[in-house]
Amino acid sequence: MTNRSNPERVVRSAPSGRAGHEWGLNVYSEDNRAARNKIRQLPGSTLMAGGFYNHYDDPDEFWDEEPIEPKPRAPSGPPTVSETRTVGRPSSYNEPPAAASHSSASRNSVDKPSPTQRKNVPRADSDADRMARLGITPPPKSALVSVEVGSDLLPINISLSRGWKNSFAPHQYGQSIIDGYRYGLFVLGARMVESGALPPPTVPTLRDATPLLLKTRTIEEFRELYNLLFLSEPTTVHGPGLDESGRPALSVTATESKLISIDIDRNWADRIDVNFIAQDILGCCQKIRARRPPPSRDAVLDKESNSEMASRVLQHEQYLLQHG
Repeated sequence: MTNRSNPERVVRSAPSGRAGHEWGLNVYSEDNRAARNKIRQLPGSTLMAGGFYNHYDDPDEFWDEEPIEPKPRAPSGPPTVSETRTVGRPSSYNEPPAAASHSSASRNSVDKPSPTQRKNVPRADSDADRMARLGITPPPKSALVSVEVGSDLLPINISLSRGWKNSFAPHQYGQSIIDGYRYGLFVLGARMVESGALPPPTVPTLRDATPLLLKTRTIEEFRELYNLLFLSEPTTVHGPGLDESGRPALSVTATESKLISIDIDRNWADRIDVNFIAQDILGCCQKIRARRPPPSRDAVLDKESNSEMASRVLQHEQYLLQHG
């Protein structure tokens, strides 16, 4: 019987059983090998001379087709973040922030708070707000002069604007700083009231003053110290600058707890920078602070009562009157 697809091939009868199975494999291999040899002999054949080794057949068999290779997938849309990220990227590589691809309108909407958010942000109270909340009415204050007052009620910082000289007459120089000092006193008072703090006492107690008074050697020294401790008499000190006649160009009058007056020579002020004027005034205030003696304690006097210490002070004064 002749095979229609291959007239030259004659179908042979196959034996039965195991021999038939082996016979079928041999026939299959021989037929495939004969067909391959015929294809190689055709003109224009593109089949590679070596072919591709077939691991699933005998060692002499070759594949009829090339092995299947994965084909690149055409992109169906914009890549996602996970598709563009490389596995095993060094840790030193910095990914661009996700917000970098946003439009400028979206960035502005994120960075700038809304009017409602700005309204809810707590604002630090200024000194004027604090005094208004406490019901304190301060005196008028010039924007060209700023005086900060310490806990001892004397200035610790003075700021004069560059236009200070042109805004005040020469005889008003000192008074403009005094007005700023008085405003600074109200600011200090409002801060202490709100915080519940109290300024240190400006007058010493009898227990602190007695050791100092008992150390005096003359009646003049005793009375001067007594007035300094309890009466707060005004004192005038001078700055280092001199006017054209050689007299002090800056004078400050104050007690140990109060600034009273400031006198500034106009010609000297015209030649001096405003920062140096402020520094000289603070230097005068420091001289007044230095006049206050530091507190002193005595172990023996600490055991006595206030009446006993008062008697000691009176006896010491009488002794100085008689022998001093």
